[in-house]
Amino acid sequence: MQLPVPVFQVSLLLEDDEIENCQKMLQSESTAFLCNYFRPELFIPHLKAETRDQALQEMCELARQHFDLPQTFYHSVLEREELAPTDFGNSIAIPHSLQIMSDRKFVVAAVLDKPIWWGHNTVQVVFLISLTTDDPDLDRFYQVIYRFISNSELVQALVSGPEYKNLIALLGTGA
Repeated sequence: MQLPVPVFQVSLLLEDDEIENCQKMLQSESTAFLCNYFRPELFIPHLKAETRDQALQEMCELARQHFDLPQTFYHSVLEREELAPTDFGNSIAIPHSLQIMSDRKFVVAAVLDKPIWWGHNTVQVVFLISLTTDDPDLDRFYQVIYRFISNSELVQALVSGPEYKNLIALLGTGA
């Protein structure tokens, strides 16, 4: 029978392997929504930029390869950075455009090979975010991002292991 939610059958008294399987299932369910934002093709594990503008230009170009974004997307992100830099400490920056420029939500995530000065702090992880207005997961997304950027150990774990699967797993610890 098809059901609208995942079903996992267990015995009355849970065995050790059933407990482990339940934990895995719940963890994967709590992080599944992240894949609507973070996609493997939008992850740059070794960005070789030497300046903030170089990093943003490369990340915006990658976004434009996958989404119908206006030519002005990069300039809108730079304009937003001039209003207030988006580096929040813990080696991370979360740039975004000045206004919504896409009907698709996404995050271009990058780990810089070398830390660069962003405006207020040195940065090595960048999440270029593009959100939409009608996103039912938006609050949950912000909670996960906040937990991630607030935890320097998680950020450093991503820098040490710059892989897409690691990114999702690390973000999932805060989901």
